[in-house]
Amino acid sequence: MGFQAPQTAFWISRLASATALALSLAACGPAGTLIQNNSGGGASIRPEGTEKPYSSPVSVTGSYLRLQVQANFVRFNDDSNGGTRTGTGSSGNPYKQGLVTTETRPIRRAEAVVINNANENVVQAGHTDNLGQTDLQIPNVPGTYRIEIRSRADNTYLKASILDNPYDKNYYRLYRNFTITSGVPSGTIVGVLGGAIVAPHNGASEGGAFNILDNILIANDYLRTHVQVNDNAGTADYCPSSICNVNFTVAPKVQVYWTKGLSPAAYYGSPSSAISFFASSSGGGIYTGLYILGGIEGSVCADTDHFDNSVILHEYGHFLEHVYATSDSPGGSHNGNKIIDPRLAWSEGWANFFQAVALGRPFYRDTQRNAECPALYSSGTASYYTARLSFTDFDMEVQQGTQDAPSLTGEGNFREISVSRVLWDSITGGTQSAPYGSAGNTDGTAADLGFAVIWNAFTSLTSSSISARSVGHLHSSLFTMLTTMGSSYLNAWRDDSYADSSKPLVREKQHRDVRDFALPLTPQSVAHGSCVANPNLANYTQPDWIFTSTGPKRDTTNSQGYIDWSDLFNTNDVYRYYYDGSANRRYVRLFYKKLVGDSSGITNPWDLDVYVYNEGFVFMNSSDIVKKSERDYPEAVISGHALPATYTGSEVIDFSGLSPGFYYLNVKAYFVGSTAPVRAGAQYYLENGNGDQLCP
Repeated sequence: MGFQAPQTAFWISRLASATALALSLAACGPAGTLIQNNSGGGASIRPEGTEKPYSSPVSVTGSYLRLQVQANFVRFNDDSNGGTRTGTGSSGNPYKQGLVTTETRPIRRAEAVVINNANENVVQAGHTDNLGQTDLQIPNVPGTYRIEIRSRADNTYLKASILDNPYDKNYYRLYRNFTITSGVPSGTIVGVLGGAIVAPHNGASEGGAFNILDNILIANDYLRTHVQVNDNAGTADYCPSSICNVNFTVAPKVQVYWTKGLSPAAYYGSPSSAISFFASSSGGGIYTGLYILGGIEGSVCADTDHFDNSVILHEYGHFLEHVYATSDSPGGSHNGNKIIDPRLAWSEGWANFFQAVALGRPFYRDTQRNAECPALYSSGTASYYTARLSFTDFDMEVQQGTQDAPSLTGEGNFREISVSRVLWDSITGGTQSAPYGSAGNTDGTAADLGFAVIWNAFTSLTSSSISARSVGHLHSSLFTMLTTMGSSYLNAWRDDSYADSSKPLVREKQHRDVRDFALPLTPQSVAHGSCVANPNLANYTQPDWIFTSTGPKRDTTNSQGYIDWSDLFNTNDVYRYYYDGSANRRYVRLFYKKLVGDSSGITNPWDLDVYVYNEGFVFMNSSDIVKKSERDYPEAVISGHALPATYTGSEVIDFSGLSPGFYYLNVKAYFVGSTAPVRAGAQYYLENGNGDQLCP
């Protein structure tokens, strides 16, 4: 099934100062089309194509003219209805949300090429400026030419290409024919009649491609403005040269794939699914790049993302994470109100945050449909759901009851929107420029750090010593930087007693380290309870670790009775462990007992199990579990692994057969079924087979 964008005619005008020339009418449309390559059973794999090279500027000698043209695009405004930020539309609030109004914007910093129609030679190439205008020096030679404005850029401001698909890699273009007559004086400023060249929001909808391009420029402009060395304490984006030693210039080249009416899910055989995504690597017919939702099976009245600026910049945020910080996200489901893998929560939370700061608005908006779509239903004289939001806007500033509001300290590290909010509250404050100043601080939490130091903590996550990257790693890096910057900055951000909710980490109940997930454990030849204190873990109690009687949450099971979801914060503890292959580290032992001081009135503690995962694991993915011990409590003594005094439960992992390297130990409280908790709290510790304690 293929989609062909129709050709649309446009009039072209000269600038007010230009000398009129004789011009002819031409058209606007994509330079290529996508033909899906599937045959009912899913998408066929096609080889990745090669993008056409950029045209180079041409040196003009002799008589010349200056071609000045205004290039614009029209888009649906995703901040329609005066910026209303909540609701998905209803019978009492029809036609108010989402893509309702349109606006015209300049096509900025885009490739502009002048071509001789007689021989297809490029006579000049350059880019539009920040106002969407060209000023290109072309030969003063009579003939028929065309100017093309292409949906890509390769300059000091922007490096990006918006292409139809990863196989053909055709850019979109606006073009207009014009004629140079004889007798025009050299140096004359010329233009084209009929108004600006305009990419439309509807019809062929090339405005979608240019809107995507413009958003990537917005991101680069934001980074250029805010990621700078700044040695002036007390000013916006203060980041001394001892920490921030590089000024941002321009991000590396990114290729973005978008076709009107096509969902990127079609590339893996699900054309009716609505999705935008960033692919950090190639495989299975998907190639590295951003993929933006253009519609569903030819329709733009189901769901689109090419005018959803939050979505575009969210995906670009993933690209920035890939090239500047490294991602360990395992992927998976996330809806903005769920405890999820903290690696996923960090990656998605960062991308949510980045789109908010780049757009200068503390919310995330995703729309469905637009004002030109037929109403889904009518009642009397009113039509409903002509345009609407996909879901209520995610708020980056204020905790909402249905948007990742953590209830326990440490839980915020596992919640996507909580990660976004802690970052927003960290950069905002009275010193910062609008809209990041104190005027929008509606939750009373603003550390006033600015973006520059956050970016530098973010880019520090490329270190090879870091694994299972989460917001805890960013916090650890940021803590070190703020210590250098001074106590006023550090104390505005955190309160290790968790008493002052004006501090971002306190408000969002996040630990400033990785204690809650993938905490590295190392063997220490000490007695149980005598681990050497880790100075990087604030107020961290020594092992034993605990599960309270009411802490673990019930697992869910699939139709075959296998666990398909388990609460990573409340029901599981995950640690990182290096197995060196030696005999004395062949075994890892878990010993546990009823929690001292437990007042539940229940005799038996939670039944604890241990699972060993590979590096880069997907939680609960059986192929990533390389070892497990899941005995039922009460448990008999294992030969050669005697229970210590007062401990009543044990699990033992035998690492023999595994290669030396890093693994993840998952201590899990078993809680399956439909009844209320029936176990007392449990406390446990981990050690090697020779009695060395595994210490944080």
